[in-house]
Amino acid sequence: MSRRRGARVPESASHAWRLLLVLLAAVCAACGDTKAESKQPQRRAAVPVAVAVVEQKTMPLQIQAIGTVEAYTAVSVKAQAPGEILRVHVKEGQDVRKGDLLFTIDPRLLDSTLAQAQANLAKDMVQVQQARAVLERDQARVVQTRAALARDEAQARNAETQAQRYADLFKRGLIAREQYDQFRASAEAFAATVRADEADVRSAEETVRADQAAVRAAEQLVRADEAAVENARVQLGYTTIRSPIDGRTGSVMMTEGNVVRAGGTSDSTLLLINQIRPIYVSFTVPQQQLPTIKRYMASGRLQVAAVPAGDPRPVGGVVTFIDNAVDAATGTIRLKATFANDEGRLWPGQFANVTLTPHSAGPTWENWTARFRNGFDNIQRVASGGRPRWVIPELA
Repeated sequence: MSRRRGARVPESASHAWRLLLVLLAAVCAACGDTKAESKQPQRRAAVPVAVAVVEQKTMPLQIQAIGTVEAYTAVSVKAQAPGEILRVHVKEGQDVRKGDLLFTIDPRLLDSTLAQAQANLAKDMVQVQQARAVLERDQARVVQTRAALARDEAQARNAETQAQRYADLFKRGLIAREQYDQFRASAEAFAATVRADEADVRSAEETVRADQAAVRAAEQLVRADEAAVENARVQLGYTTIRSPIDGRTGSVMMTEGNVVRAGGTSDSTLLLINQIRPIYVSFTVPQQQLPTIKRYMASGRLQVAAVPAGDPRPVGGVVTFIDNAVDAATGTIRLKATFANDEGRLWPGQFANVTLTPHSAGPTWENWTARFRNGFDNIQRVASGGRPRWVIPELA
């Protein structure tokens, strides 16, 4: 049966159509709200900024380099006397002062050497005393022979005078020949005695000269013995090894019980000591800066700041050395700066950023800059009261 035109729709069907339209409208509204929300931009977190005024001032001209920290003095402690190490008096990495006891080596062998040298010295000193006694005796003999010579010369002159007087009397026939011959024989006897005395004097003087040579030889032996005693005493002193400088010790290379050698190519290194107060920082600068550096060093102290690796605080020092030649391969010149290093922040072998400030430039514009974690600078220039200002965002 067909429905007639203009027939009335049932009330239940009309209600269903109205409910369907309401649901469709709700779905469309929900979709529209979602799209609207997605199109809204996300709100960014507030970024704090800092503002600084650009100002004109004198700025230092700086030379920057990478330097290497070097010990002011480095000492390799070696044994100068052979023997067994009895005791090590120092710990590794310990701060030591000049004269502090480091090692003790067995002294018994050198003790015996010293005792033997002292015994030889005592023996030779006795020989010197004996030689001097013989010399004194022979010098007295010389005095005696000279006195006898003088006596016999006087008697010989007197006998010769009498012989001449009696010779005149004999020529004039006033005395007998026997009487004259007696005085002549006496004069010749005294003359022979004088010649014998002169020979005795010469012999005694030769003996004295020989005795003097013997004394000098004995004294030379004594001096040699004294040198041997001193050498043995010095060698014995080497059995106690002391620090030659103020510094910090490194690794102990030979411990108690080891036998050390001295001299030659097989000598034993026991310890390394580095002096770190004061300390050097060695670095290179371009050769074009050399005239400026020399000029300012001649007029005063040239200040240097060094920032050791891992330490943000700089350490102040002074340039104390310029090398005597430019490195032809790199075109640089090596410099050394001395640092007091009272806090011990610089360490031998450490790298450090070095900033050398030879002089200051004329007036220039100083800007505030900021470096961010992402590696970019974001500086904005703004106008404030007719003056240029820099706005610098600072990220936490």
